[in-house]
Amino acid sequence: MNSGERQQLNDAMRALGEGHTEAMRQVFALSSPKIYGKLVALLKKPELAQRALATTYLKLWKNHASIPATGCDYMHFIAAIAHQAAIDIRFSDTSDGELL
Repeated sequence: MNSGERQQLNDAMRALGEGHTEAMRQVFALSSPKIYGKLVALLKKPELAQRALATTYLKLWKNHASIPATGCDYMHFIAAIAHQAAIDIRFSDTSDGELL
């Protein structure tokens, strides 16, 4: 992510923290490709990564009022939510009878 994109993400996250719906679309467009790649690497299955990605952005929207206004690396903030979603899925998914 270049510095211009990072600034766009910062601005969109601050707007999201204030509840602006359009900001959620911007945050998703700017951050989801990188977050999805990390989730695929963690979960090894695209369908699980897609589920974790959806969970990540749903949690981000539901908790938008708690997004820090300043002093935060927002990509890391989103990545931490995604990591937790991946852990939750990885250790709760027993559809094939094995731990991933």
